[in-house]
Amino acid sequence: MRFQRMTGLNADRLSHLVARQGLFTGLPFLLLISQLCLPYSFCEVSQTGTISGTVIDAKTGEPLPGVNVLIKDTVLGSSTNMAGEFRITNLRPGEYTVVASMIGYRIKERENVRVSPDVPVILQFELKESYVEMSPVVVTASRKSKSLAETPNSVSVVSSTDIRKRHSFDVRDALKYAPGVSFIGNQVNIRGTTGFSRGAGSRVLLLTDGVPTMPGDSGDIKWDVVPYMAVEKVEVVKGAASALYGSSAIGGVLNIITKDPSSDPKLSVRTSGGIYDISSLENVSPHDDNLFTDQQDVFFSNTIGDLGFVVSAGRRHSRGYRENGQFLRWNVFGKTNYKFSTSVNLTLTGSYASDDHGEALLWQQYLGEPPQPLRVPVGEEKNTILSTKLFLNTTFSQLLHQNFAHKIRASFYRNRFDNDFVDNQDFSLSKRYRGEYQADVEPSVHHSITFGVDGTYDEVAGSFFGTRDAYILATYLQDEFKISDRFTLSGGVRFDYSNVDSGRTESQVSPKFGLIYRLGETTTLKASVGKGFRAPSIAELFTSTSASGFQVIPNPDIKAESSWSAEVGLNTIIKNHVLLNIAVYQERYFDFINPQFEFEDNRPVIRFRNVQDARIRGIEINVTTSWFNSALNTVVSYIYVDPRDLDTDALLTYRPQHLLTASLTWRPDIFEFGVDFRFASRLKEEQVEVFPEDPRVATKVFDARAGVALRNFTVMLNVENLTQYRYTQVERNLEPLRQFSLTVQRDF
Repeated sequence: MRFQRMTGLNADRLSHLVARQGLFTGLPFLLLISQLCLPYSFCEVSQTGTISGTVIDAKTGEPLPGVNVLIKDTVLGSSTNMAGEFRITNLRPGEYTVVASMIGYRIKERENVRVSPDVPVILQFELKESYVEMSPVVVTASRKSKSLAETPNSVSVVSSTDIRKRHSFDVRDALKYAPGVSFIGNQVNIRGTTGFSRGAGSRVLLLTDGVPTMPGDSGDIKWDVVPYMAVEKVEVVKGAASALYGSSAIGGVLNIITKDPSSDPKLSVRTSGGIYDISSLENVSPHDDNLFTDQQDVFFSNTIGDLGFVVSAGRRHSRGYRENGQFLRWNVFGKTNYKFSTSVNLTLTGSYASDDHGEALLWQQYLGEPPQPLRVPVGEEKNTILSTKLFLNTTFSQLLHQNFAHKIRASFYRNRFDNDFVDNQDFSLSKRYRGEYQADVEPSVHHSITFGVDGTYDEVAGSFFGTRDAYILATYLQDEFKISDRFTLSGGVRFDYSNVDSGRTESQVSPKFGLIYRLGETTTLKASVGKGFRAPSIAELFTSTSASGFQVIPNPDIKAESSWSAEVGLNTIIKNHVLLNIAVYQERYFDFINPQFEFEDNRPVIRFRNVQDARIRGIEINVTTSWFNSALNTVVSYIYVDPRDLDTDALLTYRPQHLLTASLTWRPDIFEFGVDFRFASRLKEEQVEVFPEDPRVATKVFDARAGVALRNFTVMLNVENLTQYRYTQVERNLEPLRQFSLTVQRDF
């Protein structure tokens, strides 16, 4: 009954959906196969051995918690606890290579480690700092733990340190400086794929611990679902990933990986206060003298026996820097992990977020009068949106054999938003149910297979989109073969079948291929090609509303878009101080979905349409350096993007052609100083939809920070938009002004 009240779906309704739509039909068969392996795996238990040990910092001798320790060419692995200890069991007798890795440290390998049932193996790893290590362990690119050097796609990693050192309302603020990532308004772009679709649909898929976390109505990313103190890292996979993750991964994937429970009690409290500075602006109308912001966060983690848990909560409040820029956000997050045995694990994750904010679609500007960038049009001063999100996920993982593991996931995502606008009172409520089975098999030391099935069902009701339903059923397979220690080939395919609004059906086959060739110990050549697809969101198909004088018209005839993506890249470390990544890429889109601004019956309207043929190509160059025993570090990323509608040869809208980010960090002893810079070239007249005649400038933003870490205290002063640069990304929307903030964190 509790489940029924929470989801609005009773047991009879659920069984009816499963029978009618065939959700998860492959699960019983796959589970039967996996259970047949149980007797064999149990027979192996008495003949297995153990590898345990510690990982320490080579310079300080201090234990390192959170280090990934993997047994190469198996599905086995572990991570170190707060004392730097790890333990891996169920290893058959033989020789293995053990790999220890952590962001900010060089990878360490121990080869020819002999395991026998009678003699436990004890190892000690001493990791040396290296901010140019190119091979941290990632999971998103291949759905399993892999060294970054072993993935054919380009991948960037944003660590919890990157999030901590900036004044972040959420993980989006740290992603602004991730190589290959940029924002237009609040919408994320990976190499210019999404542009600006006004909150309807995204070509970048958001995952939380590998589980898709996007609503079933708008199909966009809700950044406040996970409090950022609970985030361990964010992995950014570039290029089409539909062969593994399906729709919305056509342009890339963001995977928010949350922190695992600590072995000992760990409590962190963080508070921050800030103020927007508009004193130096002239010829603008301030909306308020009180432009303060404040935020509070708490994080607690512990393990009691076989039960580990994480609890985190955050609150954000701001008056904003412009009229209707105020918001009050809060979120809570919980994660429990219960180990039934060394090979059976159950993880429960839950998150709830609320966001009550003002909405400013355009600044105030009337014919013959100067613009008022800090004010909204008369009559729209009280436009607000209340948004709530609930995310629940259960993951059951089982190791049946050191070369075979599987997991079952079931998740629920509820999204509701209510508009309180002068010209509409629209609302939407969506519920997304999802289930997945995944298996990982290592038939030999040179061969690795991942396969699975998943299904998603959406229920949508409200005035925005009407009453709708949709479902997607899929199965996928990925095969990786190591021809030699230097050369690896991989291939995969995914089949998706979708039905929208009880009658509209489409199917997609998404293959992918990749190769990795290690030219030397520190140089890797990569290449990949894959097909992506994206089913149109409910919002793109059925939105019918009006706001700020614009009418949005539904277009239920939109077809799913598809693409072919290709990339060639080179990663190399130069004299242990410089990491260089270069990638050349091209994405060819068919039935590309884009919002179109038109006039109909002498009124401005926006309608989503299929552009017949589009292409996005370019080059990405990333340079990371580390000097003076890692006290001075720099990261520079440059992307050239050529986004074109091939039917008209016009540039695609809201996609700057030149993107540059640069970060410099200096850490003398307990102090930290840093400066960040973001540049995006000026949008051309053909690249804006609504007011192409308005003046536009390039984006040139400097952020600066200074801090000190003393025992369990960390104090950080941040200044964002240091030079008070005034610019827009979406026409008649002034981007954030200079803001000062002071953050204090205490770890217990």
